Amino acid sequence: MYTRKAITLIMAAAFAIAASAAEKHWLGTDATSPTLASVAANWDPSGAPTADDDVVLDVGSNNNPMTWDLDNGVASWTQSDYTGTVTFKTGTTATYSQNTYTCYGVTQADGSKALEIEGNLTLSSGTWTHETTPGMTSTSKGMNLYKKGFGVYRIIVKVGGNCTIGSDATIDLNSKGFGTDGPGYGRNARPAGDKEGGNCACHGGFGGYNYTCATNAALIYGSVKQPISLGSGRDTRGGGAVRLSIAGSLTLDGTISAIGLRNQNYPGSGGSVWISAASLSGAGSVSVNGGSGVSGAGCGGGGRIAVYLTGDGADFSSFTGTITSLNASNYGTCGTVYLEAASDNGAGKLVLACGTNGSTSQQIGSRPELCTPLKSDDSSDFSFSQVKFDNWTNLGIMPGVTATVASVSASNTGRNYITLYGGALKLAGDGGNFTLSGATLRTYTSESCISVGDNASGTLTIGSGAAMRMNVTTTIDGLLVATGTVSLGADATVKDFQLPKKSTVNLNGHTLTVTNPAKRKSQSVLGTVDAGEGGEIIWAQRGLTLIFR
Repeated sequence: MYTRKAITLIMAAAFAIAASAAEKHWLGTDATSPTLASVAANWDPSGAPTADDDVVLDVGSNNNPMTWDLDNGVASWTQSDYTGTVTFKTGTTATYSQNTYTCYGVTQADGSKALEIEGNLTLSSGTWTHETTPGMTSTSKGMNLYKKGFGVYRIIVKVGGNCTIGSDATIDLNSKGFGTDGPGYGRNARPAGDKEGGNCACHGGFGGYNYTCATNAALIYGSVKQPISLGSGRDTRGGGAVRLSIAGSLTLDGTISAIGLRNQNYPGSGGSVWISAASLSGAGSVSVNGGSGVSGAGCGGGGRIAVYLTGDGADFSSFTGTITSLNASNYGTCGTVYLEAASDNGAGKLVLACGTNGSTSQQIGSRPELCTPLKSDDSSDFSFSQVKFDNWTNLGIMPGVTATVASVSASNTGRNYITLYGGALKLAGDGGNFTLSGATLRTYTSESCISVGDNASGTLTIGSGAAMRMNVTTTIDGLLVATGTVSLGADATVKDFQLPKKSTVNLNGHTLTVTNPAKRKSQSVLGTVDAGEGGEIIWAQRGLTLIFR
């Protein structure tokens, strides 16, 4: 039984806790600094919120704008009946060319600063954005942070509870990235007949006319799986960046966008969105599209998105909205969208959607240099359970990259490509075997290697509606079964080879060398072989019967 003294102490402690934790209602009415969260007079009750306080923006806030300039977290954050804008100055504290930019928030292990919310984040209305990244000097552009696209400002938020973004709420980072600069800055307008020129800004994908993968790949930057870089600009700014780390569920019915600004001439590229949550539901949208020209004059390249679901059994089936990193020009390419559930064990789905019309698909089909490239600059992890083509596009695998792909799917067939520009491709399908469908596998500029299954012992089947075009010297470690079409533009080497009935291999005068065919009398070639002048199939071992029909 408690004594009277003990009860008094308990009540005093409870009162102290209640007194230290309060709802802080935003007013934004201070005569001198009405937008700053750090000013005591802007809150009711008076005093800037602390880590124990619940932040509330409601009808009493009169839609007055807020700038978050505090270095502490809060207990919870709620916006309802508020249509104003909250601007965050979080990001990476850095010195660029002797100019120091201050970022607010709780310091994270990587040196960035975040808003930490212990409980729930509920945005039923209103807008969140971040401060615009300042212009960079010529000295700043030589710094590693700039080259990686980090800039200064972005939204970084850690939520300990659940997060709800209602249909009347938005995280609007459009045109909040780099201005007339950025690592993917659009070069001067293309001179007549010059395919190497460019004008629109790049990021995860190429801006219009910056489309030569083999020579302009330096304009592509940022991480596929951990995107936090800003979009680049030219005539207009690129998109900004947001990272949401949510311990609980995310219900998204509103909009998260980091789009390059629309402009008549040469717009900026899309920015970055990186989300992790236990689960995802809703019908909202996430977009990091490149900026489009008012009259279709050009566009920025797509940005980067990564969404992780960390809860056991969570998948993406409960989210009916859209997640896009689009381009809007025939001569630009989309960025990357990466989706991973806990069950994917670190190898999620890579989604590409570059073209939405026949004109765009024609450009991708006729110009193998037009691609969305995978580069090794900011990552060494390119393992995917699936590459999904939602529209027509070309995934480029650049030198120094080894991409591991378990499956490929396509919603539109005929103009989807995986092109090796000197990189390596490991096809790790079911049971070590891989069937390509809905896409064309190409080797283009540099000697490339394709391996199939564990220890390169699997079978690669070029399925119906798929094709393989080897334009440079290519080595395929595994058995190649050509159910579709195989066309050589250079000599190629495979371990083993089969060509079933109704299939075709076009040697085009080149040599297909089979180094280790199965030691049996097999009818390995039953389809059509068009050797071309001087073309031949060389079998390194005897004992095969070839039947040409």
